[in-house]
Amino acid sequence: MGGILKTVAFIFISPVAGLLLGLVVGTGVYWLFRNSSPFGVDHIFRKGQLVSAALYSLGHGGNDAQKTMGIIASLLFSAGVLGPSFTFRCGSFSRAMGRSRSARCAGVADRENDGQRVTKLKPVDGFCAETSAAVMLFVSTGLGIPVSTTHTITGAIMGSDRSGA
Repeated sequence: MGGILKTVAFIFISPVAGLLLGLVVGTGVYWLFRNSSPFGVDHIFRKGQLVSAALYSLGHGGNDAQKTMGIIASLLFSAGVLGPSFTFRCGSFSRAMGRSRSARCAGVADRENDGQRVTKLKPVDGFCAETSAAVMLFVSTGLGIPVSTTHTITGAIMGSDRSGA
């Protein structure tokens, strides 16, 4: 029952945590680059989005693998195959390997095009959103909490957006 309550709680916590983390990372990055030219910042963060997209993809794969393994383990446990108790750990690099479409010039996009209709992001905003969501996914995966990557990235997009949209 504790696992179910933790999962339900993080349905509401993950977008808020993503938003707050996106706000903190975005504010920090904008402050660090406050004296830089917009062209220079754009050039740096277009390349930076490749790194942040890979991190986000790795976090997404690790968290999704937990949810899939949870379903499989629950079925095996209820069939009596796993015995009276069990533990499992899993992860995935598959999402990181096939993630080339995420670093679009319009900003961050998950496989369902999250955030594309919410706001237009500059590369710096996309970097901040993806990095924030990746950190949130790594933390939740480390704590064994399956969260919605869609909720997390949407919150991070809203926190990172500096366009005023």
